[in-house]
Amino acid sequence: IVPMLLALLFGSAMRRKISSIFGKGWAKTLLLFLGVKVRVFGKNDFKSKGVFFASNHLSYIDILVLYSRFRVVFVSKHDVKKWPIIGLLAKYVGTIFINRSHKSKAKEYVTQITQLLKKRINVLFFPEGTSSSGENILPFKSSLFEAPIETRGDIQPVFLEYESINGEKVDSKTRDKICWYGDIDFKKHVLDFLNFKSVTSNIYLAPIIENSKYLNLNRKLLSETTYKAISDIKEKVNSTS
Repeated sequence: IVPMLLALLFGSAMRRKISSIFGKGWAKTLLLFLGVKVRVFGKNDFKSKGVFFASNHLSYIDILVLYSRFRVVFVSKHDVKKWPIIGLLAKYVGTIFINRSHKSKAKEYVTQITQLLKKRINVLFFPEGTSSSGENILPFKSSLFEAPIETRGDIQPVFLEYESINGEKVDSKTRDKICWYGDIDFKKHVLDFLNFKSVTSNIYLAPIIENSKYLNLNRKLLSETTYKAISDIKEKVNSTS
């Protein structure tokens, strides 16, 4: 309650920044309760704030996993608001909720993200636009890549995977126990997840895409560059597992 009251004293950008600091603690606490261990691989020494994070998307738990390690404002689909616990946390920390069916609002979303990046607030989004089984990385939606082009800010590509459940390695036969996508029943999936004793998740950070390296790129080319960076990490991880 206290951080929420403090946040109300400031503008929307500062509210998001303050809330994200406390939200990171919430995420760590919830993951501890859920038995989820998070490991980070790759350099975590960002040269600047106002970094645009782009990650693949596997499950509703991704938000907690990523939030527990990075102070970011999330960009998420609008129906996340209805998710139990995670939806509450998402609203509390000032998540930018977008509705991709309203293409006319794309510019408005880009403006919101741009304003945060200019205020040196990190933003994280899932360019696939939805979660998947993780077998393949889905094609990226490119519209929001206009934001880092406008701010000339750095981009941090992120590859996320779930390595084990209850000590057993996640494979093609068990990945749907942790990945939530398509027509998988949400309520049943969450209840099954709550019965896990332990989950190990891995976050891999690809080299940052520095703004000086994409001055001549449009949003589609920048999206493709980021997609390749994440795909390369996925390929390396798969080849060593």
